Amino acid sequence: MDYVLVFRPEIRDELDEAYNWYEQQKVGLGDEFIDCIDELLDRICLMPQSYPTVYRDVR
Repeated sequence: MDYVLVFRPEIRDELDEAYNWYEQQKVGLGDEFIDCIDELLDRICLMPQSYPTVYRDVR
């Protein structure tokens, strides 16, 4: 079974804000943050059942 990640529209703004904050702390840290987010999303897609159900079929 294939799963699709669905994000709320405001996630883009939150990621941009977090990226900018990390970049202000140290140049390049924002990119490391985004890389970590990408890795986590890849893991979620590969093994979605390993995460708990938080509401009905939402993990």
